[in-house]
Amino acid sequence: HDFAVEIFRPKHLDGALELLAQWQRVRSSDDNRSANHEASATAEGLQLATVLGLEGVTVLVEGSVSAFALGERLNRETSVCHFEKSDPFMEGISQLVDQQFNSLLFTDCLYVNREQDLGEPGLRAAKLSYHPVRLIRKFRARQML
Repeated sequence: HDFAVEIFRPKHLDGALELLAQWQRVRSSDDNRSANHEASATAEGLQLATVLGLEGVTVLVEGSVSAFALGERLNRETSVCHFEKSDPFMEGISQLVDQQFNSLLFTDCLYVNREQDLGEPGLRAAKLSYHPVRLIRKFRARQML
């Protein structure tokens, strides 16, 4: 496919939301309980990217948004990718958008926080395929009355 990579801008918003809707249709049919919550959070992140200070990349295939990634600097050494979505039927595009996010943005960072896998086996396998330096154990805290 002919493709172009561009820094995410407001002009990409409509295409990114269309891609997100396609992603959600596919993931919801896989009996993925968290897909609707994830899609809602991603849509909000896309719409408020400028206000939230998020930076990102967009992969355009034949002029259409086929992948995007949005994130920010977590600290001096680490960037964090909050949202990454790609055409679920285009092999290799998720790896491309990840590579471009890391090559074009936050180039002085040593680490990329890919966030948690939400207990989804496929997402966990994908994240482990990048051979992370370490995994951080997550906890939930509740106030006891």
